[in-house]
Amino acid sequence: MKKIILLGLLITTPLMADISRDTAIVYAVNRLKGQSKEIKIPVGEKALFENISITVKACYEKTQQIGTESTHWAFLQIKDLEKEATPEEALLFSGWMPSHNRNISTLEDPVYDIWIKECK
Repeated sequence: MKKIILLGLLITTPLMADISRDTAIVYAVNRLKGQSKEIKIPVGEKALFENISITVKACYEKTQQIGTESTHWAFLQIKDLEKEATPEEALLFSGWMPSHNRNISTLEDPVYDIWIKECK
């Protein structure tokens, strides 16, 4: 009986997997200048956009059922290098950022918008 229940759960549970990726694709926008840039950042490294430092700590693709879109999640640390008097002042954002919904978690600064597009 337990085997039948377990088999039933396996059949009805959607196929989901978290796939670790090596690179995050990030969009950065300077609202004042009207400039934007797509930046490819390898996990464990950082990139600069003007005076903003973006470090990618992890990047995952979450796949769901076959035929549905994947979602991407990156753990980012974003610092303003002009405010680096103390680490607390410089840190603008530290946390998980999803690609599928910018309203959940994104850097919204008076000057800069930064969000994750995908993990590759």
